[in-house]
Amino acid sequence: MKCLAITAEGLEQLAKQEIKEILNKSSQSKKTAVFFEAEKKELVEFAYKARSVKRVLLTIANISITAEKARTIQLINAAIKDYDFKTLLNSSSFKVECKRFGTHQFNSLEIAGEISKIIAEKSNAAISLNAPEVIFHSYIYNNDLYFGLDIAGFNLSKRDYNIFHTQNSLNGAIAYSLVRDTNIKEGETLLNHYANSGAVSIEAALFFTNKSVNFYKKDKFLAAKLWNIDLKQFDRTKATKTKIICYDRLMHNITALKKNAQIAGINKELSIGRVDTEWLDTKIDKKSVDKVIAALPIPSKIIGEKDIAPVYKEFFYQLDFILRKKHLVVILIEKDELLKRCMDKFEIIEERKVMQGLREYNVLIMKRKY
Repeated sequence: MKCLAITAEGLEQLAKQEIKEILNKSSQSKKTAVFFEAEKKELVEFAYKARSVKRVLLTIANISITAEKARTIQLINAAIKDYDFKTLLNSSSFKVECKRFGTHQFNSLEIAGEISKIIAEKSNAAISLNAPEVIFHSYIYNNDLYFGLDIAGFNLSKRDYNIFHTQNSLNGAIAYSLVRDTNIKEGETLLNHYANSGAVSIEAALFFTNKSVNFYKKDKFLAAKLWNIDLKQFDRTKATKTKIICYDRLMHNITALKKNAQIAGINKELSIGRVDTEWLDTKIDKKSVDKVIAALPIPSKIIGEKDIAPVYKEFFYQLDFILRKKHLVVILIEKDELLKRCMDKFEIIEERKVMQGLREYNVLIMKRKY
């Protein structure tokens, strides 16, 4: 069966990596979309285990559209008119959702409504907006339209542990991508400084204990119910020797982190504390940290460059003390010009951009120069 994983811009390669790790299958990608083939059980397993994706679809249509509404509806109708929705739905109630990016002469509700009419006419199944047994998802990215059965029925990148927010809280899939950027190994030590509400630390703990981010959402996977697939068979949690240190300078952030970690069920895997950057060398032994992930502050109207520059310089000074030789640092930051002028003993070996909604971040992967 043809399948699709939808992900945030910048996470396509990680989604491909997960398809290989979980299913041992190859895949192809376009911006925000990764294509692969799988059977029903494999597809449900991937949706349950994947950490980098927003949606996983059993693909029904993959077409090019125009910005014009009437022509787009014609193209959709031509693409799905021969599909056997009656067999797929098996009298189940359904809903169609639509997510759209780009400039078009129609909105998401109009497309969802038109597709709903087509499915209802072909299957005689009832439309249920409040409690559907099956959800179809239409994803439009500029001139590409992808449509299919939504395996989970919800946005997989939104974590149920992310209840207590801070101003700079991260989406779970993006936080997970930063963990993978470090290439951290079992048994190493990770410092998550400027941890905010804890998404990076929590994702790291879930990853190393092999606990699905959907562990407590098993009853919500609509396709698993439709195909009678028990998600418990995919659970393979384990103990870890990886040390995860989570520090932030704000008590509000630490409180949020602790509560979110408890909700995720991995609070015992984390070492949490309120620590300012200049005190890192008093809390962490010299050359004892393998990897560091930090979401650093940026200049603003309230705090200018002259105030932020010393923060960056102190951060790199402390890294030089605590970090083992030639090990990696991953920094997430919106504006990186000032940071790059303050790096001193460190150099960037890779950089990429990632989108959280309409917010663009720079991801800088760096190491010590010598």
